[in-house]
Amino acid sequence: MTGDPWFVPLAGGFTIACPANLDSLSTYVFLEQGDWFEDEAAFVRRLAEPGMRALDIGSNLGFYTLALAAAAGGDADILAIEPTPEVAALLHLSVAANGFSRIDVAECAIGDRNGTIALRRRVSSELNSIGTDETPDGVVLRRLDDVVAERGMTSCDFMKIDVEGAESRVIAGASRFLASTSPLIMFEIRDGERTTLDAANRLVEADYALYELAMDPPMLVPFSGRLDAMRLNLFACKADRAETLEARGLLARNFALVAPADHEGMAALILRAHALRGNADAIARRIAATPEDDPFAMALGWFAAAERPGVPPAQRAGAMRLAHAASQAAVVAQPDLARLCAAARIARSAGARAVAAQAARAVHDALRSGVEIEADLPLLPMLPAYESWTAPGGIRDWLDAMSLEATWRWAAFSDLFTPESAMSEGRAARLLSLGRDVPDLDRRWRLAARRAGRPS
Repeated sequence: MTGDPWFVPLAGGFTIACPANLDSLSTYVFLEQGDWFEDEAAFVRRLAEPGMRALDIGSNLGFYTLALAAAAGGDADILAIEPTPEVAALLHLSVAANGFSRIDVAECAIGDRNGTIALRRRVSSELNSIGTDETPDGVVLRRLDDVVAERGMTSCDFMKIDVEGAESRVIAGASRFLASTSPLIMFEIRDGERTTLDAANRLVEADYALYELAMDPPMLVPFSGRLDAMRLNLFACKADRAETLEARGLLARNFALVAPADHEGMAALILRAHALRGNADAIARRIAATPEDDPFAMALGWFAAAERPGVPPAQRAGAMRLAHAASQAAVVAQPDLARLCAAARIARSAGARAVAAQAARAVHDALRSGVEIEADLPLLPMLPAYESWTAPGGIRDWLDAMSLEATWRWAAFSDLFTPESAMSEGRAARLLSLGRDVPDLDRRWRLAARRAGRPS
């Protein structure tokens, strides 16, 4: 890394130092989104509380370390571990810039033995990885059990492991610590295009139960065993930690049965959308005429139940799971606009991002083909923001903007991965022409153009 770093302000009220290079994934995403692209970022901010102790293994530039510290008001003891010297140097700059005095940075790799190991460097430092063989000119490799013992760390509330495919080796070298403590562990399951559950299996053997993230607001639910194509991380914890997190509304230990909302409740859910209220009576009649055992009605009913304020975590998780299954069945039976919109919204809320993106794209394609929009269609907005927004041009423009925005937000983690698509479709301009001004998406388009050397 050469040149002075860029300091980028991020969501949560902190600043991060990063390479002055738009080819760096972290730098690009921070400038593009003002945040990290993982859904887990919002959950970690909810998780943070004063006095917590955390481990960030494979901290890279320190996003999760800094986000935790900021969300805890600086009152958190965090050990960030990063093997790449120039990356760790940037993390030190961020710690100083934010005045976080209780972050300790250890410059080493973590694995299943002590020694040295080769470090493979990439243009984007978050893709740096360690090898498998001992090498005299590599970076220091340590077992986590030894690192924490040297620092007198005897408790931990949260641990993040992101080491590009070596997660299971980290866990193998942390057996004593994981047996004597009870952290919530967030660990990566993707290494490039490869998905692996090796680390998950090791944690299960150590009496940790597996969880996955659901959204709106973010909460952990028991891992279903089925991986969404865009799922990057899983979580694991012991029973005592799960109980504590459930009491905070952050985790459901099981899926509880819950009664779905009735037709009136379904109509109330749909008619939260201001754009539909002009046809409220017709929409309510159409919903009332839908049999209760129709998968579409079941999906709306259970989603409305999950959305009720104050629903206990297990009941909310159970209702969301049933809503997702029913919405998928409804689309298989009849893939019309109403069912596709519901499937997209519910899938995204259930944490199935790839499924949600596919449904949103299907709505977009149907609109391009000129599909008719019936006035009494019960359209569940794919994005919550569209509940309060109405398009000047009417329902078709409302749906058009929503399907375009949802596809843009969900189909790729960043426009860095699809720069030509981000620019050639003129998506920001199209949204603006429909009356939808979305500053963060306009920023994304302009950054993609800047990186490609094109006028924006």
